[in-house]
Amino acid sequence: MLLAVGSLVLGLGNVLAMVGASRHPRRSYALGIVLQVPWTVYDILTHQYGFLIITAVAVPAYVRKLMSHSSTGRASGC
Repeated sequence: MLLAVGSLVLGLGNVLAMVGASRHPRRSYALGIVLQVPWTVYDILTHQYGFLIITAVAVPAYVRKLMSHSSTGRASGC
């Protein structure tokens, strides 16, 4: 039950990060990075090791996006 609720909460957090990326990109990308920590724990606890690949791809992408945004929140080069 705890894993199911945790998965739902984390999933909703990811949706919030994706939806918020257009209005508050820095916060949304930071949230996406932070959410990968509990997702990693969840993946290991549930033996879903394939999902660790998503983390390995998502975190560098979020970091690049986060770093590409200036203090005004606009991406450089877009």
